[in-house]
Amino acid sequence: MEDLREILGRLGHVDVKTYLNSGNVIFTSRRRDPRELASEIEHALDDTLGMTVRCVIRTDAELSAVIE
Repeated sequence: MEDLREILGRLGHVDVKTYLNSGNVIFTSRRRDPRELASEIEHALDDTLGMTVRCVIRTDAELSAVIE
């Protein structure tokens, strides 16, 4: 999880926190397009760790809707 936090930090995201060892990450980003953001992270994981991983981005609003 430390590698994952570092990778997202290097991409310019802040307040990066992982949830247990689940691969879930909570962070703040200036980027607003979830698809572009997911693609950026997927490429960084592949380039850095050699891992092909599918990323799904959920916004604050989407998570709040699930909770409600």
